[in-house]
Amino acid sequence: MIKHLICEGIDGSGKTTLIGAIKRQFMVGSYPRFSDSKTGPHDHLAKKVEDSFTSLANAPMSYILDRHPLISELIYGPVLRGHPVDPHFLDLEWVNAYRQGLMKKYVVIFCVPPIKKVWVNIVASGDNQMPSVLENIDALYTSYLSLATAWSGPSFIYNYTKSVHVPQLRRFLISEGIK
Repeated sequence: MIKHLICEGIDGSGKTTLIGAIKRQFMVGSYPRFSDSKTGPHDHLAKKVEDSFTSLANAPMSYILDRHPLISELIYGPVLRGHPVDPHFLDLEWVNAYRQGLMKKYVVIFCVPPIKKVWVNIVASGDNQMPSVLENIDALYTSYLSLATAWSGPSFIYNYTKSVHVPQLRRFLISEGIK
């Protein structure tokens, strides 16, 4: 069974850099993003989630996703807007059905460096963030940290400040069948 990768984490956590490194070391394709760093989630987000499951179900190779709404929207939505952008994300049956699919066919890499590094990176990025990210770094970070430690599917908690995590992550991905 081909598994896909999801790189998750708060803005400034090293996702983009890690995705580039993984793409150089493994034969994985890039899946289109579900949101934009500055404007947030795309329209018709639930439909895009459903379509992604269909299109990746029979993919001939592994793909890497820069976040997945079944994770990130359930963190960013409540923290930044008080609710998810799409009402489907409030339907627990819908969310649980698709999350079960994530746990079976996806490996999640949670990027969780020290919060001080995240602060530095977000401040350095200037106005390249969605509104309210800077004001809510602590809540977003804590939410990701909580989810990363509780996630029951295959996952790896990655901290780019620890050089030992690079070979550990590589071995983990190989053990999960990523080529």
